[in-house]
Amino acid sequence: GLGVYNINGRVEAMCTSCFGQVQVNLQQAQAAIKQKKANIPGGILGAFLGSLVGVALWIALYQMGYIAGIVGLVYTFLAMKGYQKFGGKLDKTGLILSLVIAAVMLFVGEMAALLVTIASSFPVDFGQAMQLLGYLLQDGEIQSTVIGELAMGYFFAALASVSTIISVYREANLKHEVRRLG
Repeated sequence: GLGVYNINGRVEAMCTSCFGQVQVNLQQAQAAIKQKKANIPGGILGAFLGSLVGVALWIALYQMGYIAGIVGLVYTFLAMKGYQKFGGKLDKTGLILSLVIAAVMLFVGEMAALLVTIASSFPVDFGQAMQLLGYLLQDGEIQSTVIGELAMGYFFAALASVSTIISVYREANLKHEVRRLG
């Protein structure tokens, strides 16, 4: 007979045997993903490369005077997608590594944004800008500002990223909702 089913949030009408086949196909795809081993070094490289886009975005927005949670979302999303693409699979290890890399790269983005600000404000080369940054970070007021910016970046990144983390992880592991309605 004909039935109404929820397949990943979409309501579909199909025969019972067709629904059975959909379930079998999804189970086989999930089993194939579970058997596949992640390439951790490749995944780390992918997460790093993905999060570099976040660094560039952080620098650009910083130069315009903004710190936005959406950048944290971009860091997290692209780190996870990069891990999945280069690592072959986003498993729990990949998820954790991607989040750690995204967090480290947010710090790198903040430091890079400060270096760009110094280099554009003073007639210095990169090495001199690094020295000047080290000197400036010893000042308590500047330290407080940088810590505040990082805290805001991490807070908004976490806030903006929760649903994306869940969604990307579920998608990468084919976690599907499949059930008969009514």
